Amino acid sequence: MTFTLLRTDTGSIRTATFDESRKLAAERGTPLASGKRFLAKGNQSLPPERFWTKTWAAYPAKDCKMGTSIEFSNGNGKHLLDTAKFEGMENVVLIIDDYTLVRRGCYSLIKPSEISILFDFPQTSQPLGGFGWNGMKLDLKLHRNDEATVAPVVIKPDPKGKHTVWMSHGMSERFGILVEGKLS
Repeated sequence: MTFTLLRTDTGSIRTATFDESRKLAAERGTPLASGKRFLAKGNQSLPPERFWTKTWAAYPAKDCKMGTSIEFSNGNGKHLLDTAKFEGMENVVLIIDDYTLVRRGCYSLIKPSEISILFDFPQTSQPLGGFGWNGMKLDLKLHRNDEATVAPVVIKPDPKGKHTVWMSHGMSERFGILVEGKLS
């Protein structure tokens, strides 16, 4: 799989909000990249810039068990995910790659077709050696919120493979746009 950062006409990295990123990728006929697939692919020769992925992460508040739903507000409305079948689980993060976003007023309802569960999710932001992601052990620098969060995953690649992963950004922030496949 090839990963490509969208660029402007002058060659600089194109930045956008999460919704703009989805739209720009769709206009080019290529999806936003899966954070799971990018991390599984190993070292990528990409500049060390933050970029959006299509992957979402959802986790309970620090030192709390998963409840029946997670609602998270940021500068671009509220996100809501039904987590009832995971209620009571501790130290987990739900990873969502395949989903539909349904807009209802100021809410974005996340309707996943598949959810992966990562166990032993840390309660604080930290460097992680051997963190399990998509069946692999990775060295990551992880950023998370203390409150319950459902948010798109942002990644900053590192040429040595110690990528930084944010599971905490609001959708109105502007980052690069990583897509899967080559652009024509």
